Amino acid sequence: MKTSWAIRSGLICAILALALLPIGFLRAEPIAVKNLVPDSFGEGRQPQVTVTPMGMIVVVFARDNSIYSVQSTDEGRSFSAPSKIADVRGLKVGMRRGPRVAATDKRIVVSAPGADLFSFVSEDTGKTWSSAMRVNDKPGAAAEGLQNITALPDDSFYVVWLDSRNRGAQVEGSRLDPEVKNWSENIKIYDSPDKTVCECCHPSVASDGRNKLVVMWRNWLGGNRDFYVSESMDRGDRFSPANKMGTQSWPLKACPMDGGGIIAVADVGTFAIWRRQNEILLSTPTLPEMKLGNGAQPVLARVNGRILSVWQNGSSLVIREDIQKGEPRRIPGGYPSLAASSDGKRAYLVWEGTQGNRIIPKFALLQ
Repeated sequence: MKTSWAIRSGLICAILALALLPIGFLRAEPIAVKNLVPDSFGEGRQPQVTVTPMGMIVVVFARDNSIYSVQSTDEGRSFSAPSKIADVRGLKVGMRRGPRVAATDKRIVVSAPGADLFSFVSEDTGKTWSSAMRVNDKPGAAAEGLQNITALPDDSFYVVWLDSRNRGAQVEGSRLDPEVKNWSENIKIYDSPDKTVCECCHPSVASDGRNKLVVMWRNWLGGNRDFYVSESMDRGDRFSPANKMGTQSWPLKACPMDGGGIIAVADVGTFAIWRRQNEILLSTPTLPEMKLGNGAQPVLARVNGRILSVWQNGSSLVIREDIQKGEPRRIPGGYPSLAASSDGKRAYLVWEGTQGNRIIPKFALLQ
């Protein structure tokens, strides 16, 4: 495999990248964390957050074998009461398994793993939901339960998942087109020549707001558990050959159960965050990797032209910008999900918190 993320001179690129950073990027003050609403979501695990182009915040989470959603139209100051989307028999929850959500102004789509990968669609901002639609066209092939979803600007949606229809685990994808009720024929995005990709790390998918999609997964190639990326310029019909991320490799005989996150920005490039051993690494269009700290389960968003990252370290979440002086913010919790506001000026964070012996979804605004 060719390594597109490697560079000949890290020092030169680092200097250039720093020179191009906007004024105020190297600020010393900590990120502001504003808990705008009380803990009113009730019990729930593996919360996920997305934002529509018009600015509505949508949060989904799992409770037992059910999926719930809440919405906010005032930047997170208040949320609707939790509403049940559906019951999913054998819903897989935990270690990044659980519902995922993406939204346009016309539709909200939730994907959820049970015996198969199912989706639920709302065309009235979350008031009512469709019956379950199976995404994987081979029954039982998505039973591992690791998947992700993104929205495209034409009101289509794209889902990726780990698929077992052949040998081991491979990365598959499918698109839900505008005005269409069924998912497209499944497309093989990547099949490792070493029989399987990493079996227990979720894949990620992101749209650049045009026709480009980027997909990231943890591979298992030559005994190394490294991340690879593939791109599509035609809304997911065809994908480029896979390219390894970063400058080093992680030889490992076990699964880290940690999939990282990726975003694509039109006319700028791809940003990705992932874990190698205990290090949290960030890749940008100009740098192949930059160490941010230590931990696991990282996510990222682009806010005011800067990259905001959140990851788990023990029982706390670490919140920081990609280049930051001083100590990052820390709050109690785990398994974060992060989304930028529709105007790109703030980010919305949800995570698993605790209330006594209960696990509850929590929400905060980051600026």
